Amino acid sequence: MSQAFVAAYASAPASAQNGFVVDNPTVSVAEQALGSPYSNLVLPTGVFSFVLILVVTITALPALRRSSYNTFYFIHVIFAALILILTSIHASTNFYFLLPGLLLWVGDWVWRLRHSLSTKEEAIVENAGNGWTRVRLPSEHALSANDGEKGANALSALSTPVLATYYVNFPSISKLQVHPFTAASTGSAGTGPVLLFRRGPERKKAKKTAKEFTWAVAATAADKPSAGTPSTLKVRVEGPYTSSIPEASHADHLLLIAGGTGITGALDIANWWAAKFGSVVDHSKSLRLVWSIREEEVERVQEVQDLQITMAVFRNMEFVVHASGKLGRLDPEKQLAAFLASRAGTADGGAWVYVSGPEGLLADAETACVRKAKELRRRSAGDSGGMMVGKLDWYIARWSL
Repeated sequence: MSQAFVAAYASAPASAQNGFVVDNPTVSVAEQALGSPYSNLVLPTGVFSFVLILVVTITALPALRRSSYNTFYFIHVIFAALILILTSIHASTNFYFLLPGLLLWVGDWVWRLRHSLSTKEEAIVENAGNGWTRVRLPSEHALSANDGEKGANALSALSTPVLATYYVNFPSISKLQVHPFTAASTGSAGTGPVLLFRRGPERKKAKKTAKEFTWAVAATAADKPSAGTPSTLKVRVEGPYTSSIPEASHADHLLLIAGGTGITGALDIANWWAAKFGSVVDHSKSLRLVWSIREEEVERVQEVQDLQITMAVFRNMEFVVHASGKLGRLDPEKQLAAFLASRAGTADGGAWVYVSGPEGLLADAETACVRKAKELRRRSAGDSGGMMVGKLDWYIARWSL
């Protein structure tokens, strides 16, 4: 139909063509005169919206997003609002299509502001040493087993739920940015959750570097004379939120693969597992944590060292540090194959794999898990095929931004 219209319009005499509006050929000049001034904005608002969508899409590419998160964040916040307005002007019916999502977005923010983000609290920020920054949240945000509102479906079979995510806003650093963190420790009634992170990559311009979120937070404690000396910072906290992964509580064997700062979730899981299953003397239960880092100095942080001391006591726990600067890139498939090597008397068990870290590590580990799971399903029930488990589940801690 549109092709027929274009053909008819192109073959029409100039006098007839001039009877239609160039920006919107479906409207005649006479009809436009009777309409509102907004009818002239159909074409420009459509083109401008398309350009803004392209900019948003390009700045969301992983390479650009990681190189300048502030640019990515504020372009999305500002341009998204402009796109909503411009597309509604471009075609008024668009507003009605956008309205359900807009209402959900407004409702979500009203709920978040009422329950968490409207209240300022004090967090303790510490220089944890070797490039690490530690943030201690108030104890009322500790994740308990009876946290019905925020973690009702999360690891319900566990005595102490793990893998808690907190959304944190530091008003003195940015009034708009809310950043998610997986806690290295979910805390208890007497102690608050602990967040650990390292500063992002340094920029060529020092001013741009200083404005990046992780650098700005780290700067509040970086001028302290020694690691562990605290500073206080006003914070708005939303959470904890947890994922429903009951497989973790039922698995006999856990493999935790972490890259860089992805160690935080693995720390929490390993500490919970040590308290619950570390005393098992045989090999019916086991846990191995593999941490890939560029330099060995990175592992010198208190939470990691405490866990290493704990794991050294138990025969069924193992902590492996893979220094990629010396050993090359970690191969998740080899790590998984080695972990699933046959162990006497445990061929009927189940294994669970947790992976957290850079996108490349997540993708490689997920591919390895899919392959191994298919291999296990192909084997007969009475043939372990050189593997110690009959079932494999996994959890990829992937952020979708």
